[in-house]
Amino acid sequence: MGAVLAIDQGTTSVRATLLEADGQGILRTLSAAAETIPRSFPRPGWVEIDAELVVAATERVTHKAMERSGIRASDVLALGFTNQGETVVAWDRATGKPLAPAIGWQCRRTEEACARLREDAALVSRIRNATGLPIDPYFSATKIAWLLDHVPDGRARAARGEILVGTFDSYTLFRLSAGALFATDPSTACRTLLAGLDDGRFSQELCDTFRVPTGVLAEVVSSDVAGVDARISVGGLTLPLRAMLCDQPSAMLGTGCAAEGDVKCTYGTGAFLQVHTGANHAVADDGLLRSIAWELSGARTYLLEGGVLTAGDVLTWLVDDLGLIARPDALDDLLATTPDSAGVAFLPALSGLGAPHWVGEARGTVLGLHRGVTRAHLVRAALEGVAHEVADIVEAAARALGRPLAPMWADGGLAASTEFLELQADLIGMPLRRAPRAEATTHGVAAIAAVATGLSPSIEQALRADPQPKVLPTLDAAARHEQRARHARLVAVATSRAVLDLHRGA
Repeated sequence: MGAVLAIDQGTTSVRATLLEADGQGILRTLSAAAETIPRSFPRPGWVEIDAELVVAATERVTHKAMERSGIRASDVLALGFTNQGETVVAWDRATGKPLAPAIGWQCRRTEEACARLREDAALVSRIRNATGLPIDPYFSATKIAWLLDHVPDGRARAARGEILVGTFDSYTLFRLSAGALFATDPSTACRTLLAGLDDGRFSQELCDTFRVPTGVLAEVVSSDVAGVDARISVGGLTLPLRAMLCDQPSAMLGTGCAAEGDVKCTYGTGAFLQVHTGANHAVADDGLLRSIAWELSGARTYLLEGGVLTAGDVLTWLVDDLGLIARPDALDDLLATTPDSAGVAFLPALSGLGAPHWVGEARGTVLGLHRGVTRAHLVRAALEGVAHEVADIVEAAARALGRPLAPMWADGGLAASTEFLELQADLIGMPLRRAPRAEATTHGVAAIAAVATGLSPSIEQALRADPQPKVLPTLDAAARHEQRARHARLVAVATSRAVLDLHRGA
């Protein structure tokens, strides 16, 4: 018997999953354990995470998953690791201790710094062509510079080699290898604004542009960790690392999107739509991102992406902070019994507005309130807003590719709601399918590890699953056009100079 361990460090939770392959090499879950990770919001637009808590939780959930699996430690052959991407940590090289709270990918604290850089149109174009990304606080570069500027003696200590800075994968693997491994992979490196899209390696020119010394950054290795002798100790196991990916590409792979043209949308804390584009990574000024999906055996696969910065986080906010809905699994009943939003229009830009608009200063906006509006109407309006933002990305991606998208796979928390998927299908005007696995992110990185250890003959075989029924749109074209036009007017209002100045108190 053989199994692989997959660790998924998401925005709000850490999950450890043990998977084995059946007689045909198809992966199935043996056991899993997860813990919620708290975030803090010390100022408007700021998002922080305690990196020590994340590492400790990673140890605990791995131990729990092993206990629940009933298998021996010697049966676990390899580790696959996936992380939340653009979040960054600065730590002391000698002790491994964080020097400040980790800055979350949703954090907007470097908006002013990015705005100054965006004043140079030639620089904006050069960065976009080199990285496939816009200059935005979402990505890691300006967050790393901020940490070096604000950690006591940060830049001087970095110059002496005393400080390291990186994404959560590089930090966690450094800790779990007792400092022997300081690495990331191209799918994560290319989300920093510091790595070129052509090769996924950190660029001296880009690092100079964003004032990030290359000496603080990790080595970039292939997603299958080829040629690297890396052993990781976690939860009582000591395992070779055989796969590492950023979480969204891992979800794309885990959904089964292994062929060019495949499309998925992961509804996690944010919602991320990605299209597998094969070797094509041509960049355009269309509000969409180009990224490396994975690098296997030296060959890079690319993707086209658009992200909604708050999606599942909207539901968390409605449940935990506003109390408008008792629990997430009550969403289906609420949507089924509330067929419309009573005229309320809600743009849930709680962490700014992402693709394809990229207005980081935008904030959540609600219009159309009247005395007849109930909590159920507000909840429906907020979820409609998420679905509209995804529809904006679907339309932008179709324009970018010059053709309609293939039917979309949906995974993540909100995809568990059939009513929400029906709402989404109506607003994009095309069928979609729920992913065959609830934890697609875990399965993506696990499939790479399973192939590397010989448990599965191919990634496609490791992820093979029964066909899933389609969720079909039922809204007629005229009604859909009316709703989409109303959403476009809401975006125009929410991003107008008068409203943005109001948010700033101007």
